[in-house]
Amino acid sequence: MRDYMKTLVQPSRFTSWTGFVAAVLGLVLASIILVEKLKLAMNPDYVTSCSINPIVSCSPVMSSPQAAAFFDLPNPLIGLIGFSLVASLFFISFFVKLPRFLWVANIVGVVLALIFCFWLATQALFVIQAICLYCCGVWLVVSVLTFFSLKPVLVGTKAEELIPFTKIGMVVTVFAFIFMVFFAFQQFWLSLFS
Repeated sequence: MRDYMKTLVQPSRFTSWTGFVAAVLGLVLASIILVEKLKLAMNPDYVTSCSINPIVSCSPVMSSPQAAAFFDLPNPLIGLIGFSLVASLFFISFFVKLPRFLWVANIVGVVLALIFCFWLATQALFVIQAICLYCCGVWLVVSVLTFFSLKPVLVGTKAEELIPFTKIGMVVTVFAFIFMVFFAFQQFWLSLFS
């Protein structure tokens, strides 16, 4: 186990590039959410940029208690920290091999983020009953990062043959979020076509 964690791993260029771009996209989305949340905190009458109608509306999501789930820290602030760490890791992996324990720590953090995203999705869709488009973007980015963060953990191990199956996991995760959005507001979506 000790040698496994010390092993130096350098993901493929594609994995490093995709992981870096996804993390930067997550950073951008978390930044937008944080700015919108701050504007809403300063002016309760502020209409967020993604508030399109009563269902696709970020304001109720951003002003909810769920928007600061840990120690009253705004969730996008946690996202900024997490996405910065993941982006840095993937960026550095362009140039050097990194110890596997960093990739294991990364996948643990990303999986926790994915679990948190599922909790936030259920809260937004079924409790608050609103869709925040920026939040949906973060959910999808975290799904993609989970797949690309798992690859460096599996490379060079007996479990390496599982890498193709992780793509299926990513697709299932993305479709789970899409299904949740559809299921939560199926009457609304169907009314658009009638």
